[in-house]
Amino acid sequence: MKIITAKMLIDKRACEEDIEVFERHWPDGCDFTLRNCQIAFEELGLSVNWAAANLLSQQASDEYKKLSEDMYKACAKRSLVDTVECRCSEDLIEMFYQMASLEGEA
Repeated sequence: MKIITAKMLIDKRACEEDIEVFERHWPDGCDFTLRNCQIAFEELGLSVNWAAANLLSQQASDEYKKLSEDMYKACAKRSLVDTVECRCSEDLIEMFYQMASLEGEA
């Protein structure tokens, strides 16, 4: 996965609103970088979970789902015992980026 385009999102049946948001920010598509993932998921409000389920292979998507569930459970337990801020969102973005990057090398 080197370049993400609106056509890819359309082909994967992303919702119309998310496609419009993506196209407004990146009318010509965008390079697949960690920074662009952060922009898409943190600043534009696109869903990292949707991306993992629809842009990764089935095997990577299943692994992402398992790891993200474990991460949320651990974060929920931590928040009950201390005031450490949960970094789940940032960690999920980095995990998605790493998994997609590895798939691109295969």
